[in-house]
Amino acid sequence: MKELAADLPGVTFGYIGNCERWGDDRLWAIFLPHPGRVGSFADSVSIVRKEKLPKAVTNWDALAGLARRRYHDGSKRI
Repeated sequence: MKELAADLPGVTFGYIGNCERWGDDRLWAIFLPHPGRVGSFADSVSIVRKEKLPKAVTNWDALAGLARRRYHDGSKRI
């Protein structure tokens, strides 16, 4: 993730949701920058639940490639 963040300023990795006493509803993703507006689903790559995160990370090259394409083609995210 550090290499991706270095190549694409403003890109972060994190989750949406929270962990409550009745369960974990967090969805993990790579988030693309969206200055001056509210973010949308198109501003994220690979939203997955915690149990699927290890499998998603094994496909890191594909995820990073998709993040790079979406980052550089910001017109499709607006």
